[in-house]
Amino acid sequence: MHTYLHQIKADLSSLVFNAAEFNLFLETLKVNDGSAPCVVVSFKNQKVVAFAYERIQLLAKCFPSIQPHYWSLIEKKDCTINFGTNPAEQFVRGEIEGFHVVFSGVVAPNGAPVPDLGVHVLETNKIEIDYRMGPEWDEKTVFGFFSILHHLSQLADDVAFICEANQYDPDGELLLKWYALWERCFR
Repeated sequence: MHTYLHQIKADLSSLVFNAAEFNLFLETLKVNDGSAPCVVVSFKNQKVVAFAYERIQLLAKCFPSIQPHYWSLIEKKDCTINFGTNPAEQFVRGEIEGFHVVFSGVVAPNGAPVPDLGVHVLETNKIEIDYRMGPEWDEKTVFGFFSILHHLSQLADDVAFICEANQYDPDGELLLKWYALWERCFR
Protein backbone atom coordinates (compact mmCIF):
# COMPACT_ATOMS: atom_id res chain seq x y z
CA MET A 1 0.00 0.00 0.00
CA HIS A 2 1.23 3.50 -0.75
CA THR A 3 2.62 5.60 2.09
CA TYR A 4 0.14 8.45 1.74
CA LEU A 5 -2.75 6.01 2.20
CA HIS A 6 -1.24 4.75 5.45
CA GLN A 7 -1.08 8.30 6.75
CA ILE A 8 -4.78 9.02 6.27
CA LYS A 9 -6.36 5.56 6.23
CA ALA A 10 -8.08 6.05 9.57
CA ASP A 11 -9.68 9.27 8.37
CA LEU A 12 -11.02 7.66 5.20
CA SER A 13 -13.48 5.37 6.95
CA SER A 14 -15.62 8.35 7.89
CA LEU A 15 -14.87 10.43 4.80
CA VAL A 16 -17.57 10.94 2.21
CA PHE A 17 -17.53 13.13 -0.85
CA ASN A 18 -18.94 16.48 0.16
CA ALA A 19 -19.28 18.89 -2.76
CA ALA A 20 -19.16 21.97 -0.54
CA GLU A 21 -15.90 20.83 1.10
CA PHE A 22 -14.47 19.93 -2.31
CA ASN A 23 -15.28 23.42 -3.58
CA LEU A 24 -13.38 24.87 -0.63
CA PHE A 25 -10.42 22.70 -1.63
CA LEU A 26 -10.72 23.95 -5.23
CA GLU A 27 -10.44 27.49 -3.95
CA THR A 28 -6.95 26.65 -2.61
CA LEU A 29 -5.93 25.96 -6.21
CA LYS A 30 -7.74 28.82 -7.94
CA VAL A 31 -5.93 31.71 -6.26
CA ASN A 32 -2.98 32.52 -8.51
CA ASP A 33 -0.59 34.07 -6.01
CA GLY A 34 2.43 33.64 -8.27
CA SER A 35 3.71 30.57 -6.48
CA ALA A 36 4.22 27.17 -8.06
CA PRO A 37 3.24 24.51 -5.52
CA CYS A 38 4.53 21.05 -6.19
CA VAL A 39 3.89 17.42 -5.47
CA VAL A 40 7.03 15.38 -4.88
CA VAL A 41 6.55 11.83 -6.12
CA SER A 42 9.00 9.64 -4.23
CA PHE A 43 9.60 6.15 -5.56
CA LYS A 44 11.63 5.28 -2.44
CA ASN A 45 14.69 3.27 -3.53
CA GLN A 46 13.57 2.57 -7.08
CA LYS A 47 15.23 4.51 -9.89
CA VAL A 48 12.18 4.97 -12.11
CA VAL A 49 12.32 8.72 -12.86
CA ALA A 50 13.01 8.07 -16.55
CA PHE A 51 9.79 6.06 -16.76
CA ALA A 52 7.91 8.75 -14.82
CA TYR A 53 9.21 11.47 -17.13
CA GLU A 54 8.22 9.42 -20.17
CA ARG A 55 4.70 8.82 -18.83
CA ILE A 56 4.10 12.51 -18.25
CA GLN A 57 5.60 13.49 -21.61
CA LEU A 58 3.33 11.01 -23.42
CA LEU A 59 0.34 12.84 -21.92
CA ALA A 60 1.54 16.23 -23.22
CA LYS A 61 1.52 17.86 -26.64
CA CYS A 62 4.58 20.10 -26.37
CA PHE A 63 6.81 22.36 -24.34
CA PRO A 64 5.55 25.92 -24.10
CA SER A 65 7.47 28.59 -26.02
CA ILE A 66 10.54 28.50 -23.75
CA GLN A 67 12.87 25.68 -24.79
CA PRO A 68 14.28 23.81 -21.74
CA HIS A 69 17.96 23.01 -21.29
CA TYR A 70 20.22 20.79 -19.22
CA TRP A 71 23.93 20.84 -18.43
CA SER A 72 25.83 17.94 -19.98
CA LEU A 73 28.48 16.63 -17.62
CA ILE A 74 30.11 14.78 -20.51
CA GLU A 75 30.14 17.57 -23.10
CA LYS A 76 30.55 20.34 -20.49
CA LYS A 77 27.92 22.52 -22.15
CA ASP A 78 24.30 23.58 -22.03
CA CYS A 79 22.11 21.39 -24.26
CA THR A 80 18.58 21.92 -25.52
CA ILE A 81 15.91 19.42 -24.53
CA ASN A 82 13.75 18.46 -27.48
CA PHE A 83 10.18 17.38 -26.93
CA GLY A 84 9.90 13.62 -27.45
CA THR A 85 13.36 12.84 -26.04
CA ASN A 86 13.91 11.56 -22.52
CA PRO A 87 16.80 13.36 -20.80
CA ALA A 88 15.85 11.66 -17.53
CA GLU A 89 17.54 8.53 -18.92
CA GLN A 90 20.81 10.49 -19.22
CA PHE A 91 20.28 11.89 -15.72
CA VAL A 92 19.91 8.39 -14.23
CA ARG A 93 23.16 7.38 -15.96
CA GLY A 94 24.91 10.41 -14.41
CA GLU A 95 25.56 12.10 -17.77
CA ILE A 96 23.66 15.35 -17.10
CA GLU A 97 22.69 17.55 -14.17
CA GLY A 98 19.14 17.82 -12.91
CA PHE A 99 16.71 19.81 -15.01
CA HIS A 100 13.22 21.27 -15.21
CA VAL A 101 10.73 21.27 -18.10
CA VAL A 102 7.17 22.48 -18.48
CA PHE A 103 4.69 20.35 -20.39
CA SER A 104 1.72 21.95 -22.17
CA GLY A 105 -1.40 20.46 -23.66
CA VAL A 106 -1.54 17.75 -21.01
CA VAL A 107 -4.43 15.29 -21.22
CA ALA A 108 -4.62 12.97 -18.22
CA PRO A 109 -5.12 9.20 -18.49
CA ASN A 110 -8.80 9.75 -17.60
CA GLY A 111 -9.15 12.07 -20.63
CA ALA A 112 -9.32 15.33 -18.66
CA PRO A 113 -7.26 18.34 -19.72
CA VAL A 114 -4.75 19.48 -17.11
CA PRO A 115 -3.05 22.90 -16.92
CA ASP A 116 0.66 23.08 -17.73
CA LEU A 117 2.80 20.92 -15.45
CA GLY A 118 6.44 21.48 -14.59
CA VAL A 119 8.65 18.47 -13.96
CA HIS A 120 11.87 18.67 -11.95
CA VAL A 121 14.27 15.77 -12.26
CA LEU A 122 16.77 16.25 -9.46
CA GLU A 123 17.15 12.75 -7.95
CA THR A 124 17.04 9.27 -9.45
CA ASN A 125 14.19 8.09 -7.22
CA LYS A 126 11.82 11.07 -7.25
CA ILE A 127 10.35 13.77 -9.41
CA GLU A 128 8.70 17.03 -8.49
CA ILE A 129 5.60 18.12 -10.37
CA ASP A 130 4.84 21.80 -10.06
CA TYR A 131 1.71 23.58 -11.21
CA ARG A 132 0.53 27.14 -11.48
CA MET A 133 -2.49 27.93 -9.42
CA GLY A 134 -5.30 29.80 -11.13
CA PRO A 135 -8.89 29.82 -12.37
CA GLU A 136 -8.33 26.93 -14.81
CA TRP A 137 -8.49 24.46 -11.90
CA ASP A 138 -11.92 22.88 -11.60
CA GLU A 139 -13.26 19.44 -10.74
CA LYS A 140 -12.34 17.99 -14.14
CA THR A 141 -8.77 19.29 -14.14
CA VAL A 142 -8.19 18.27 -10.51
CA PHE A 143 -9.45 14.75 -11.18
CA GLY A 144 -7.18 14.70 -14.25
CA PHE A 145 -4.21 15.65 -12.06
CA PHE A 146 -5.19 12.90 -9.62
CA SER A 147 -5.32 10.49 -12.56
CA ILE A 148 -1.73 11.43 -13.44
CA LEU A 149 -0.59 10.87 -9.85
CA HIS A 150 -2.28 7.46 -9.86
CA HIS A 151 -0.63 6.66 -13.20
CA LEU A 152 2.78 7.46 -11.70
CA SER A 153 2.06 5.50 -8.52
CA GLN A 154 1.92 2.35 -10.62
CA LEU A 155 5.65 2.60 -11.40
CA ALA A 156 6.85 1.36 -8.00
CA ASP A 157 5.73 -0.79 -5.09
CA ASP A 158 6.06 1.98 -2.53
CA VAL A 159 5.29 5.53 -3.57
CA ALA A 160 4.91 8.59 -1.37
CA PHE A 161 3.46 11.97 -2.29
CA ILE A 162 4.68 15.07 -0.49
CA CYS A 163 3.02 18.42 -1.20
CA GLU A 164 4.97 21.65 -0.91
CA ALA A 165 4.60 25.41 -1.31
CA ASN A 166 0.81 25.91 -1.44
CA GLN A 167 0.27 28.59 1.20
CA TYR A 168 -3.43 27.66 1.38
CA ASP A 169 -2.64 23.97 1.96
CA PRO A 170 0.91 24.15 3.43
CA ASP A 171 1.31 20.51 4.43
CA GLY A 172 -0.69 19.14 1.49
CA GLU A 173 -3.28 17.62 3.80
CA LEU A 174 -6.22 18.76 1.66
CA LEU A 175 -4.73 17.63 -1.63
CA LEU A 176 -3.75 14.24 -0.24
CA LYS A 177 -7.14 13.77 1.44
CA TRP A 178 -9.04 14.49 -1.78
CA TYR A 179 -6.62 12.37 -3.82
CA ALA A 180 -7.18 9.40 -1.48
CA LEU A 181 -10.94 9.88 -1.69
CA TRP A 182 -10.73 10.12 -5.49
CA GLU A 183 -8.79 6.84 -5.55
CA ARG A 184 -11.43 5.20 -3.37
CA CYS A 185 -14.55 6.56 -5.07
CA PHE A 186 -13.86 7.71 -8.62
CA ARG A 187 -10.91 5.85 -10.05
